[in-house]
Amino acid sequence: WACGLILFCTAIQCYGVAESAAVNSVITCMQVVVLVFIIIAGLTKADRANFTPFIKPGGTWKNIFNGAAVSFFSFIGFDALATTAEEQRDPARDMPRGILGAVSIITVLYTMVCVTLSLMVPNSVGMQWAKYVVCIGAVLGIFTTVFMALLGAARILTGCSRERMLPPIFAWVSKSRQTPYVATITIGLIGGGIALFSEFAELSDMISIGTLLVFFFVAVGLLWFRCNVRGKTSFKSQCLLLLHTVAIVGFAM
Repeated sequence: WACGLILFCTAIQCYGVAESAAVNSVITCMQVVVLVFIIIAGLTKADRANFTPFIKPGGTWKNIFNGAAVSFFSFIGFDALATTAEEQRDPARDMPRGILGAVSIITVLYTMVCVTLSLMVPNSVGMQWAKYVVCIGAVLGIFTTVFMALLGAARILTGCSRERMLPPIFAWVSKSRQTPYVATITIGLIGGGIALFSEFAELSDMISIGTLLVFFFVAVGLLWFRCNVRGKTSFKSQCLLLLHTVAIVGFAM
């Protein structure tokens, strides 16, 4: 099923940019509706006593921070929006609005979902029919995650090819559909193969490690371009760059 879903998303993205945007918009709106339903339906079964006391006996701040670390992964993927800048009418205006708007909406929605689920303890409240709505939301969430991951990865591959870091074939764009079809098909086949022959636990570890590496190299790269200008960088700035790099490595460990 996972391999089939990846290939299906690949086919949609190869078909056209406008079609891909339309499908993603419809699925995303449906997913937001499901989240709003969970919040409203859950609050009708909320028990405010679950927040009294806020930290129950035996609980520690460590558990709270562990939960925050897990919820951090809800924000993974917003960087993929930047890879579609070439397909925007006014990237300088639309991209900041899109990223900040998406982050703000998701922050509010998922914070409300977390609060609602915490107030619903115990989880079983007798709304048997609602499980089907939640299942639909889960399926839609999987679809949008796969769809945007493929979209962003294909654009990154195209950008690397244009910068001559990869063979130029990956920068080929369809004249009729205006899609980087070679990069899209390549990413789809690689992703489908990994999904077909890998275990879920292994994929989960790969996502965690991959995310950490991406954030690490982005942070180091930004510091390098900010602090290391050829012929102009002072010794003090170079020491500052080294200090920040060591700090990043320390946090990563």
